[in-house]
This record gives sequence, C-alpha cells and structure tokens, in this order.
Amino acid sequence: MHRFHLFEVEDQSWCPRPVRDGVTAQLAFIAHASDGFAVIVPRLLRAIERTGETRILDLASGPVAHGSGPRKRYETPDARSR
Repeated sequence: MHRFHLFEVEDQSWCPRPVRDGVTAQLAFIAHASDGFAVIVPRLLRAIERTGETRILDLASGPVAHGSGPRKRYETPDARSR
C-alpha cells in the first residue's frame, strides 16, 4: 500500500499565527455547530460515575480558549441530563 505523508499546514511553525488561529476557530465552530461530541458525553459521564473519579485529564481536545472538544459539554450543570 502506498503511503501518503500528509500534514496539517496550520501545525507547522512557519505557518502565520493568524492562519493557525483561523483554522482552529473554524474547527471549533464546526465541532459545536454539528454537535459532534454529543455521542461521547453520556458515555464519558457514566465512566466517571462508575470509577468514582472527580477529575478529568483532558488530552488533545483542542485549546480551551476556543472552547473546542467535549469539555464544555461535560462541565455544564445540565450535562448529566444528556
């Protein structure tokens, strides 16, 4: 099988900051507009309840400043009703 070596331009150090920030903001918008994390939030909450954990280590779900990733969904008071 032929391998394609692809990379994300916005992750490269030579990419201008406004381009990187714009791509990050666009990805966050798409994730929230499509409600793409809706499936995982109830499962994540059940796992937290089963283990008795009170903390979550959030790895690679995007920058908090842009609010990407599922973190905003499971931090809200109404998250358990979803």
